[in-house]
Order: sequence, then C-alpha cells, then structure tokens
Amino acid sequence: MRIVLLLHSVTGNTDLVARYVQRHLAAAGHQVRLVDIRLEPDPKQLEDMDLLGVASPTMYFRSSFVMDKYLRGLIEPAEPRPAFLLATAAGEPGAHFEGQAALLDARGYRALGAHWVSAPSNWPPQRVVSLPMGLGKGLGRGLARMLPAFRPMLGLFWPDCTEPQNEDKEALESFLGRMLTSAERGDSEALMQPLYKPWLPGAAAAGRRMTPTQASKATATRIDEKKCSRCGGCVQVCPVECITWPVGQPVPQVGSNCVGCWACYHRCPTGAIAGWLSPGGLGQYAGPPEGMRKIFGRH
Repeated sequence: MRIVLLLHSVTGNTDLVARYVQRHLAAAGHQVRLVDIRLEPDPKQLEDMDLLGVASPTMYFRSSFVMDKYLRGLIEPAEPRPAFLLATAAGEPGAHFEGQAALLDARGYRALGAHWVSAPSNWPPQRVVSLPMGLGKGLGRGLARMLPAFRPMLGLFWPDCTEPQNEDKEALESFLGRMLTSAERGDSEALMQPLYKPWLPGAAAAGRRMTPTQASKATATRIDEKKCSRCGGCVQVCPVECITWPVGQPVPQVGSNCVGCWACYHRCPTGAIAGWLSPGGLGQYAGPPEGMRKIFGRH
C-alpha cells in the first residue's frame, strides 16, 4: 500500500512519533513517504496514494494552524481516499480531530479514525508555572504510572508526567493496524463518529473558537535586543515567516502573523525571545526526553 504521512512538528514530539509510524508501516511491507510540510510546503507535490496520514501537535485545544493551511491546499483526488489522524498532546486534543476531519472531507479524504499519543507539555507558560513543582517530579511520575488515566490531569502540575509509556506504543500500533485493515478493505466513509470525545469540559469549544490572531495575542512574542546573539535561528524555524530580519535592523523583527507555535522561543539559545508569562529562556523545551526517545526511537 502507498502511504503518505504528513508531518508538522515544533519541538520534536510529533516528529519522533511520526517517524516511528513510518518505520512501523514500512516494516509491514508498505511504501511510506514522510512529508515534513515545513520543508515541503506545496501540497501539489503529493503523488497518488492509497492512504493519507496526518500527524501534528495539539495547540490551544486544536490542530496546528500550519497543518490546517496545508490541508486546505490539498488537490482533491478523483475518488475519495481514506485517511487517519495522529496527534501528540499533553492531555486534551479538544477540537483537533474534528477540525482536521472536516478539512480533509472538503478535499475528498475521509478520516477513518484518530489517535493521540501522550507527550510532555512544551507550552512555555505551563512549564514556567509548574517550575515550583519540579521538586515533586518523582512523585508525579509515580502517580502517573499507578493512575495512567489521570496522567493528563497530573501533567497540569508536572509536565513530564505525560511522558508516554510502552502501553502508548502498543495502543498506537493497534490503531495503525485498524487503519490499514480499513483502508485495504476499501472503506471511504468515516468509521468513528465522533472521531474523539474530549474529556475536559469546554476544551473542544475553546479549540473551535481559537483563531491565529488569538493565538498570536496569547503568545505575545518579543525579542530582547540586548540578549539576542544574532544567530538567525528564530527566522529559520518560523513556519509562517512571521519573523524576518530586514536589512538595517539590528535583530530579527516579529510580524503580525504569528500563529502561536513557540518554535522561535524554544530555539533561541540565549533566551532573547520572551512571551506571555514566559520570561526569556524559562520554560524552554529541549525536545523529547530520554524515556520517550527510547520508546519511539531507533533501537
């Protein structure tokens, strides 16, 4: 089966899981092309496929605006094509899947199912607020192992409590098996309605209402000229070219089209980029922790 897996990742959580999915499906004998939409931003370059996968992080109880824009540009296939949705989230995808399923449906793709993998929170405001709880991290992880269903709630206080376990990998593999079976059977209508039922009251509603403008205001990105090392890394990682470095300016400049992904914040080596409730450098996420890399990385 020919499978195209679309990927948008900010700090590496989704990238790690998506590449595991690629290897897992390839090991089962399928042809899998992974498309990082930041590096290949033109949807018109996608070749014909039997199954489409979409992997992106949950942000503000919804899918990333970058992936949504990409999905709107997909060329409609001659006949409906099956698809599956993947997310990494620290606890609640909210309206993530319903939004992407609607976008795909408008382009001739039918979402057969959706699955999210628990991952440590990389949202700087939460990581900053939870810093005082760092001393109890061991307690939090212990509670997460004993009460896995409460990991998302525990993650509000200890962001690393949502680090995935081996059971999460097994659940992901089981989901992929169901999606392959459905696609091979020729299903083109959604099998799960709804694709995902939020557990946190108001999460889906908040995700539906979130706009890029609101996300930009919630991020409030700014660059401290005194701390900036002039490395240009923030310009390179911005997925919407919001950060530019005009000729004559001493440091990069933040535009008005920010989508609140925090990629620049996590990339800055000197903590020169600050945001809402996040003084420069505090709450930076260095990427998937060792435990997560052991589960989904190469062995």
